Amino acid sequence: MQNNEFISEHLLQKAVINYIKARWPKLKYCASLGGQYQKHKSQQKKSKETGYVAGFPDLQICHARGGYFGYFIELKLNKQCYASGYQKDWIKHLKNEGYRAEVLKGFDEIRKGLEHYMSLELTLKQE
Repeated sequence: MQNNEFISEHLLQKAVINYIKARWPKLKYCASLGGQYQKHKSQQKKSKETGYVAGFPDLQICHARGGYFGYFIELKLNKQCYASGYQKDWIKHLKNEGYRAEVLKGFDEIRKGLEHYMSLELTLKQE
């Protein structure tokens, strides 16, 4: 898929999830609803009340590899889209806590990031 095929972050994220399901069917992940589904004040209020925090990455891969405890990705539609201050703070925090975390732009870059992470050796649990 080419980056310019997506007209919204919603469609990009949907394609990424479909890719994950097809490539790694047993992989555990969670996608954040993020701001794209919080258009109304009532939705924003409910999100905050139930634990949503601004800037939290769009996608969390719950699989420890390469010495990391998991992989967080902030998805951006294309090269012209940039992370907010809140998003940058979350990425920095997660890296400091031992996770792989990054902002990736466009389907191809996201796919490459996922492929690279999943190719790393398993992180062994310490007893």
